[in-house]
Amino acid sequence: MKTTKTDDILDCDKSSWKEIKNGIEVWDKKKVSHFWQLIRQKIYSEKNFIFINVQFPEFEFDEGGTEQNFWNSNSTQIFEGMVTFTNCTFHEFTDFRNVSFFSNILFLSCTFKKNVQFYQCYFFEELKFQSNTFNENFNFVYSKCLNHVIFSFDKFNSQVNFQKTKFDKYLLLEHCEFSRESTFNKAHFIGEFYCKYCNFLDNVSFEGAFFDKADFIGAFFKKNIEFYGNTIFNEINFIDLKFENSTLSIDNLFSLNEEKVSRPVFVAAYFVVSLLKSEMISQSALQYNQKTIFDKE
Repeated sequence: MKTTKTDDILDCDKSSWKEIKNGIEVWDKKKVSHFWQLIRQKIYSEKNFIFINVQFPEFEFDEGGTEQNFWNSNSTQIFEGMVTFTNCTFHEFTDFRNVSFFSNILFLSCTFKKNVQFYQCYFFEELKFQSNTFNENFNFVYSKCLNHVIFSFDKFNSQVNFQKTKFDKYLLLEHCEFSRESTFNKAHFIGEFYCKYCNFLDNVSFEGAFFDKADFIGAFFKKNIEFYGNTIFNEINFIDLKFENSTLSIDNLFSLNEEKVSRPVFVAAYFVVSLLKSEMISQSALQYNQKTIFDKE
């Protein structure tokens, strides 16, 4: 398939677009502006938006300091059609703020070199991340997801934050690696929450979260996992988990009928070091089957 001049600009190597000034990388403003003009032409002329092998430079701001990247500054920020990013590289801060997505969204095999932010976004259809690498912080906060959300085989090399995001259908985390702290504080999982075969190499917090049903299956926790601050759930299960040098902190858990939960369910869990911190729970109070192992320190 023959590429066009536009394709060449979108997917070309961007290393020559920036230079070092006083120890700081500075992008060529004219090239960056032209890049985003071409992106906006696609957004306003096409129904569905497919970006393959695109090398995204820094996001653009107008003269007044208002961000303009996929849309003109001060315009309504919506994707009406399907959006697909495949094998793209985002070289700088990726900012989706106050954006509404009305159709399916897919990020596949992309690399995000700097921070990523989804802030106060609305997702009306399925959102899927698969086989992506996030080198710096990933913030998915204060947003609302009306359909399925899937993270599959993604690698997070820095902090992850899902604070105060609402998931109406289900959130699935499968085969993902979280290298730094992961925060789900005050998130609302109205549908189901599935965490399958993920590796958490640093602390995990669900302080004040709301769960209808949560299944943690085959996950590995290297450090602490905390359910603090009146975390609420209807059903929660821990199946085939491994805790290594970890503290599982369960405090002020409530079921939906406001009765304190005294017997979280563990099936075939493996505790290398088990420090169960709670006024209401101890190893003898746990519900677990014969395959659950508590090794000594």
